[in-house]
Amino acid sequence: MGYYNLTKANRLFWLGRYSERVMDIIAYCIPHYDQTIDGAPFDYSSFCYKLGIPTDGWNKEEFLTDFLYNQDGGFSMKDAVDSMLGNGMVLRETIGSNKLAYLQMASNALMEAPGSDAPVLRLQWVIDDIRAFHGSLGEASLDESSRNIIQSGILLERISLYSRLEIHQETRKFEVQKLLDTLLKTNLTIKEFPKEQLYQYLFDEKDPPLFHDCDVAYAVENLVVFP
Repeated sequence: MGYYNLTKANRLFWLGRYSERVMDIIAYCIPHYDQTIDGAPFDYSSFCYKLGIPTDGWNKEEFLTDFLYNQDGGFSMKDAVDSMLGNGMVLRETIGSNKLAYLQMASNALMEAPGSDAPVLRLQWVIDDIRAFHGSLGEASLDESSRNIIQSGILLERISLYSRLEIHQETRKFEVQKLLDTLLKTNLTIKEFPKEQLYQYLFDEKDPPLFHDCDVAYAVENLVVFP
């Protein structure tokens, strides 16, 4: 893979990852966001620990607001949306203007949310716009190679977040199988040991299971490597 193609593949992959990250984490945060508006506390330290992000530097009294809307150097949803949109803009000729428009609308909705009378509605728009972007990836205008790389990023991020946040365990193996099948259709570089771990996880029928959430997260996060 040449330098240009490697750079393009990297951007496609991270476009998938960032779009899934924004969608899943905002969906996870919305019920807690509603509760904090009513004065209920949010266990931000446990949340940060699960995501592997620092607990310091945030506004502890308004953690979710800070986490969703403020730039903090790489961990907030504003940072993730900016990275998602930035990759999309660079890839405009590959993904097409119509798909880029969904990413722009998601970014606009997030920026409008903190000043809105209905911030949760704007956050739901972010999710809906990204779902529309994901749904549009099946269109014939996107070449199969680019589609598979974006889908690999989406699936990898989904499994990582589901595992870290300990949610949707009933669909985890299905998503892992989809990821491994999709990666076979790309020319991305795959590490052998994490791949073997994931295949073992698929056939783990032990009770209690041999593989735990942290094992699955570690395997998928170390699966794909860019030189």
